[in-house]
Amino acid sequence: MLQRKRAHASQKQRQLLRWWKSQLGARSLAHLTAAIIAQRRDKLLSENIGTAETPRQRTAATANRYLAALSKACSVAVREWRWLRENPVTRVRKEQEGPGRVVYLAAEEKDALIRACGKSPLQELSLIVMLALTTGMRRGEILALRWPDIDLARGSIVIHKTRNRERRAVPIMPAVLALLGKHSQVRHLQTDLVFAAAGKTRAIRSERAFRNAVRDARLGNFRFHDLRHTAASYLAMNGATTADIATLLGYKTLAMVKRYAHVSDQHTGAVIERITNKSST
Repeated sequence: MLQRKRAHASQKQRQLLRWWKSQLGARSLAHLTAAIIAQRRDKLLSENIGTAETPRQRTAATANRYLAALSKACSVAVREWRWLRENPVTRVRKEQEGPGRVVYLAAEEKDALIRACGKSPLQELSLIVMLALTTGMRRGEILALRWPDIDLARGSIVIHKTRNRERRAVPIMPAVLALLGKHSQVRHLQTDLVFAAAGKTRAIRSERAFRNAVRDARLGNFRFHDLRHTAASYLAMNGATTADIATLLGYKTLAMVKRYAHVSDQHTGAVIERITNKSST
């Protein structure tokens, strides 16, 4: 799975760099300036990538990814090949990105999803989803889990392969701990992966089963990563600080966690409104 992700990332990088090649390939490196790169960035943002009937432009986040790809190539040209004296991309302003997509499940939606997972032919799906909901772990982190990473006695998980390459420990909720204990009674002989495919040394593939469960629960365009947003939102609603959420979910900066502040504010406002309504009756 890790190899597939790396291959996909490399392919995406090549795609971004091909666009820059089409725009700047005829120029010499000596004439590659921040002003020219900024001009091409503006062109990138103005291009219609939709249709004539429904035009659509690239987002600020997408433009920043294009800039990051070019910046990485220029950095190599500076440090390793000595083709450039400095990286001109560092002097190009990044686009201001929005807060990002934050979708989380209401209580009844969460229950509907858990029921749908319980009916899935993939028996491990319920446990995988419960882990994501209660720990905020990413799908890749969950499927990469090995039994030595889990301390059932202490009720904790150590995640070694994280996106920011820093180990972190997460507590296991009692209900999930019970499910993990039951799951641990039947282990695969070929591998110590927690979620190993039958007769294989690789992890199971859960994407289709999850999509089917989302469809059966009538959750629309709900993605697995939104379970992570749900976990963070629940933490915010229950009074967890941004530092707490960053530590538990492995966010590298507090700025990434601030997107959940409005969830906490909305929840607090709703609680106050309910109390006020009860007091006035």
